[in-house]
Amino acid sequence: KQLENLAKQREKQGKIRRYREWYESWGKLEIDRVDAVKTAKNYLENKNQYVILDTETTGLNEAEIVEIAIIDLDGKTLLNTLVKPRILIPPEVIKIHGITNEMVADSPSFSEVHSTIVEVLKDKKVLIWNRQFDISILNYCRNIHKLPSFKLSDRSECLMEIHAQWYGEWSTYWH
Repeated sequence: KQLENLAKQREKQGKIRRYREWYESWGKLEIDRVDAVKTAKNYLENKNQYVILDTETTGLNEAEIVEIAIIDLDGKTLLNTLVKPRILIPPEVIKIHGITNEMVADSPSFSEVHSTIVEVLKDKKVLIWNRQFDISILNYCRNIHKLPSFKLSDRSECLMEIHAQWYGEWSTYWH
């Protein structure tokens, strides 16, 4: 009888071990993927609450916006404009996004498009591919032009993180 109980306990412990191994390698990924799908479904079910924002810039550090686009979740363009920066667009950056200094020469400045951006984003939650970067660039531009804040930190979400959650490999560090 003791050998039967011991065998049952070993079988139970083996199942627990296999489940833990599965959970550590695949389970967290599956749970993350389900959560990412739920998030995306929420966006689509409440699409009138959201807009998607994207920018192109003069670079990465102390960079200025050279293009800003905002669409709704039906794909309707709400704003799409080139923006004339106060600095030149470096050649290596032009190779990335294709926007040249000549293309932005007659474009409005950031201070000229600021009020339109504020109006388009008014009462909306903002979805941004690389949220941290775009918000920092928007804040940098509004600071150098001495304009009011967009206050996006509390009403924006990072689509890159949602994509990584759906697609990515599990990271104990990043969860």
